[in-house]
Amino acid sequence: MLFPSKLELKNIPYLYLMKVCFARLLFALLPLWGAHALKAQFLQPDSDGRLKQWVEYLASDALEGRLTGSQGEKLAFDFLSDKFKQWSLTPASEGKFTQAFEFTWEIQASPSALMEWEAKGKRIALNAYPISGCGTAVVAGKKTLNLGFGIEDTANGHSDYQSISDLEGKVVFIQAGIPKGTNPHADFSRWTLLERARLAAQRGAGAVVFYGGTPDDAPSKTIDPHVHAMPIPVWYCTENLPKSKEPALVWINSSLNRIKKTGHNVVADLTRNKSLPTLIVGAHYDHLGWGERGSLYRGEKAIHNGADDNASGTALMLELARFLAQTKDQRFLRFNYRFIGFSGEELGLLGSKAFVEGPAFQREGLLTMFNMDMVGRLDPQEKTLQVHGAGTSPRWAALLDSLKPSELNIKTSESGIGPSDHSSFYLQDLPVLHFFSGTHDDYHKPSDDPHTLNYRGMTDIGNYMLQIIAHLPDALPFSKTKAPEQGKSKFKVTLGVVPDYAWEKKGMRISGVTEGKPAALAGLQKNDVLLQLGEHPIDDIYGYMAALGKFKKGDQTTVRILREEKPLTFKITFE
Repeated sequence: MLFPSKLELKNIPYLYLMKVCFARLLFALLPLWGAHALKAQFLQPDSDGRLKQWVEYLASDALEGRLTGSQGEKLAFDFLSDKFKQWSLTPASEGKFTQAFEFTWEIQASPSALMEWEAKGKRIALNAYPISGCGTAVVAGKKTLNLGFGIEDTANGHSDYQSISDLEGKVVFIQAGIPKGTNPHADFSRWTLLERARLAAQRGAGAVVFYGGTPDDAPSKTIDPHVHAMPIPVWYCTENLPKSKEPALVWINSSLNRIKKTGHNVVADLTRNKSLPTLIVGAHYDHLGWGERGSLYRGEKAIHNGADDNASGTALMLELARFLAQTKDQRFLRFNYRFIGFSGEELGLLGSKAFVEGPAFQREGLLTMFNMDMVGRLDPQEKTLQVHGAGTSPRWAALLDSLKPSELNIKTSESGIGPSDHSSFYLQDLPVLHFFSGTHDDYHKPSDDPHTLNYRGMTDIGNYMLQIIAHLPDALPFSKTKAPEQGKSKFKVTLGVVPDYAWEKKGMRISGVTEGKPAALAGLQKNDVLLQLGEHPIDDIYGYMAALGKFKKGDQTTVRILREEKPLTFKITFE
């Protein structure tokens, strides 16, 4: 009973009566007040059902894995656009919710590409194909040279160049696989086919043709667009060398076609007052399609639905957009919001990079960026939510610690650099937070399906994010962070740069430079293009990694770069 009975009214003093009424009223309201005032649960249990419904659509077979540039991507960005319209959000630019960006999907041999050799006066077509690093070039009637494994590695006791000073424009045949010498400790793992071809090209080869080896040594027929082409043909032949005392003559036509595709970000604004700071809430919605790139699955071709990666983050972004568009809570009305569904994340953060380099991005007025990538597999027992980027503002540590909810175990890390779209914004000097519930055995496999997700856990993560937004200050200073801790690496040194995976020209462009590392200490900057490290040319990211592997701590060398088309050279010390 909330209020006193008639008998109580007759027998207790007035002041005491008021105390009783107040105490009983407070007791009755305490559960409600405690649930909402002390710790508001902004998203209610019905959020679970919406999240599940949206994930089931985005991760359905009908969307065929949401590969960037595919019909499945279009179905996904139409779905996101319709939701944004439903909540009266506005397109970010030119009346469209989508921002298009073009990228090279693959490089293919044209129908006219061929390789022939001359045997007994006849030209015979060979069963061969161009591989990554192949240049668009024609070789007519060149003599051949068998270069063994094409390796020069005196440290491991092997050199196929010992008696050869100049390859003289010849077509060099190189055996795939690695030498099986007398030294059981020899390590030739860094001698990839690409490394051998580049060395041969530097020594004057007119073309490089690999052959033999085991089936595992045969290179992919897919030509990687991130490998910068050499000025010579680079092929793989499935046949043996001609048995002849005289060198055979070889004809090669490396006619290649660059296949372009278009991806689409989906961008919507919730603008209350243009003078207010803006919070970006983002998640990538693309995945691996049928496993064309990046799959960890070995089996028959199958759709990779990507329920956790990243239909989960996309669905939670939608639920936050719905809540923030409809709430009247004054704590959330202090900001404008921009919601972004990124595509091309799985291909190297292409969408987020295109966004920050496009006209819709203006650093002024932006408060922070929240990124959700794989938030669907919160462990019901451990309940660990990883929050990365906690060092990108000096305000994050105290704020995140003070808001830790009982239903989540919050584990933070400082770095603003990571394998997801928040990195693109951190590199624009914007404080970021990346929310991640952890990896699992279904990662990048067809088994990443909707029934494996913890939808209540997703709602809990959404509530934690809203708690942070509700307590955000009106301004957040930015801090640079150290590079993330790496596991065991084959490299003995680091330069301390972030590669630009979308760069398609010669060299390796830098997206960011880590404070305190050799590159920063030497004076390298974002957007510099690395061309050479010591004596080792850098044609692309693979050339960069090969060059880096040739140094050890304490080595001093030079790095040659292009900065705004101007060549510069810096001294580097590896620590």
